[in-house]
Amino acid sequence: MKNSAELKFHNNKIMIDNEIIYDFEDRYHNISALSVEQQVQFFSRLVNSISATNLSAAEKNEFILICACLFKVLSAKNTPASVLIIGNNYFLDILAEIINLFNNENKLYHICDINNYHGNSNCNNVISIVVSTFSGPGFLAGNNFAAVLIDHNFIKNNIHSVLSECIRLLTVNGAIICYGSDFFSSESLNIPFDANTHLYQLDTERFVVSVSINDITDDTSHNSAKEEIINKIGQEGAKLLENLQYIMSNRPASPDDIWYSIIDECIYVIDQIESIIMKNYMLFENQDLKYQTNEVKNALLDFKYEAYLNRKYYDFFQSNLFDCYNDWVTNIR
Repeated sequence: MKNSAELKFHNNKIMIDNEIIYDFEDRYHNISALSVEQQVQFFSRLVNSISATNLSAAEKNEFILICACLFKVLSAKNTPASVLIIGNNYFLDILAEIINLFNNENKLYHICDINNYHGNSNCNNVISIVVSTFSGPGFLAGNNFAAVLIDHNFIKNNIHSVLSECIRLLTVNGAIICYGSDFFSSESLNIPFDANTHLYQLDTERFVVSVSINDITDDTSHNSAKEEIINKIGQEGAKLLENLQYIMSNRPASPDDIWYSIIDECIYVIDQIESIIMKNYMLFENQDLKYQTNEVKNALLDFKYEAYLNRKYYDFFQSNLFDCYNDWVTNIR
């Protein structure tokens, strides 16, 4: 637990004391289409905007920390995702804007008390669920959420059951972000053994708890999914190897040479493989695999566009492609 933690946004990192909450420049984690520059600019404006409010220092830090956790979750996604908020949140418009910023197909579900519902006319990506009483999010079974944000004051009378149901709603590598007032302890969490839990006490009353569910599947399911993906990559890779053998053994005689059709097929196949790996990178031991796959694609593009125009560099581009491909095949694990 961090007592009276100091929140900083410095050198493109959001930190509490010496702990990094989110590093905007972490190339292993940040795979979204939203550039680092765009993320940093938006977050800087967000910090300035929140700092100018009349909230207490702890409340300001609480909301900035919630946003940092949400940035961390969404930056690890390259496909549309949904986020669920349970309870009242006066910064709903800002959270909706963050979610839309990463992908305009993202959705924000909001469960709120009927007495605190003010409408969401400015938020096209918000789906409001207004309740008079709340016993849990079980009615959302069948939906999957990248993150669930929970107002502790809204659920504190049945926190164990709500957290258990929320965990079942999470996608792989999803996160629960709980916040609010009153005393809160890690012992009150009802979470699986493999969860990564951080409790930040911002002052005597305000807190944020971040629970990252690293893998909600068992080892058998994990290995089965990985094997299926590797087999699919192997099938696509067989086509790639056959075509690579041709382009590496022949030189284009003209811009209309069949060599260009075959290298285009290679580029298409590696692009398909890259998409598969980007969507399932968390299953691989080699965290650099998605970058190594991209290097093969770039080497193919260089070879295609430079081989004919710059004959004197043909051997260099050929050798670069050969090395990138061999490194990539060796490191698929």
